[in-house]
Amino acid sequence: MNKQDALLLLQRLRDQGHAILAPQFIDALTVILEQDGPPAPQTAPPTTAAAPERDGRTGFVGVFLCPYGFWLSEDQERWIPYEDRHPALAWSRLLSFGGPGMVRPHRDDQSWVQAFIDTTLAGQWTVDPIRDPDTIRLTLSRDVFLTIPAKDDFVREVQLAGQPQWEFKRGANIYDFMTMLAHAAVAEGIAPDRDVLINNGSVVEVSIEVQSRAFDPVPVDIDSIEDYIAWTERLAAQIYAISGRRLVRNVPMTYDELDDATKECWRFWVRNHPGMLRLELALRGFFENGGEQATVALSPEIEAKPEEHPRWLSTIFEGVSLSQILAPGLGRPWQQAIQAFAAEANVHAILEAPRYLFSAPPERQFVSPQDRWMLDDTGYEGCLTASGSMAQEEAIETATAGVGVGPWIVVNNPLAMGSYDPIRLAPPSGHVAGAGSTRISGVKGMASAIPEGVDGVQIIEIAE
Repeated sequence: MNKQDALLLLQRLRDQGHAILAPQFIDALTVILEQDGPPAPQTAPPTTAAAPERDGRTGFVGVFLCPYGFWLSEDQERWIPYEDRHPALAWSRLLSFGGPGMVRPHRDDQSWVQAFIDTTLAGQWTVDPIRDPDTIRLTLSRDVFLTIPAKDDFVREVQLAGQPQWEFKRGANIYDFMTMLAHAAVAEGIAPDRDVLINNGSVVEVSIEVQSRAFDPVPVDIDSIEDYIAWTERLAAQIYAISGRRLVRNVPMTYDELDDATKECWRFWVRNHPGMLRLELALRGFFENGGEQATVALSPEIEAKPEEHPRWLSTIFEGVSLSQILAPGLGRPWQQAIQAFAAEANVHAILEAPRYLFSAPPERQFVSPQDRWMLDDTGYEGCLTASGSMAQEEAIETATAGVGVGPWIVVNNPLAMGSYDPIRLAPPSGHVAGAGSTRISGVKGMASAIPEGVDGVQIIEIAE
């Protein structure tokens, strides 16, 4: 089959209403995308719907991307994870372990806000003169810009070079301002400047393969959100120990010997990691909607091939009695993998629709035009943060058949630092798994409008 024939077959299958995980659909996509995909299951389990009998645990699949290296201080007595390959991971590290301090303006006509932006973002970004009293606009080029809420706690209006400009208020918390900047930048796929991630010291690379082996492959039973948080601290201690053994000859202290502030940095970094935050949001939704017993399997393998995912699931969940399984916030390969595993193990699979099935992605995030799944190598699906404007994205027309529950949902942010980041976008499958249906509670709203006439997607309904 050539590419043209595959496109014709794809259109015919769409017209006939076939789901995109049908074997013929996957064969056509394999040709179009010129990549090998996992074998399609012969019999597909239901995507969602009727509540399964609660005679087993609910399996959650998460992906934790290990940092490729660690920042090592000059005295070799302090090290922290270092990551700059993906914007969300780089900002997570910067927010967890601290970023650039206040920078004095370089020129008399430059605000401290502009100086801070010059330090934090790579490239020649400009803080635009005030046009909207509620918005700070940062511009890199005509087509590349960021907008940040102009919170009264942080900024005030001043006159510089004859124009109204934004300036920090005296006593403003610059870290909080950086949090807002990070949220806006992650949504647009923009990373912070590499220099602010290093400070004084050096970056030492550590083999991801070595780190992956150090993770305990045994699934973890989570029966409450408190269990989950306790587990993330154990994971932080484990990663700290890995870095220490690999970076310095004489490890100065163990994780237990760290001061409380440093421990909190490590705990926050693990929970704020994009894969872990999505997992936490899904687990919170699961327990809030009546779920009782969850078993989490965490994959740290960034290089794992998608066709190996079903085999990994069979190994990792061997001997675990599951009633249902889901991969909250993970992309097409993992959704296919849990479907294949569920068909083999006679387990109920709760699949998810793509994050951008109903809405357009940001400028620098790309989706497959055929099936609307994200085109990246993180394993994650869609953007990682939410703001009021993002929660009201304009819907676009799409002929793509749905693959599960959707759209994504807006929920409370468990890691909120203030009134400027109260919500997050969350994958919906955890809430559905707990409720046993698509009628869920504990949700602020939907991540995008739902076009009329969409077939094949189980639309989530918010409980009163």
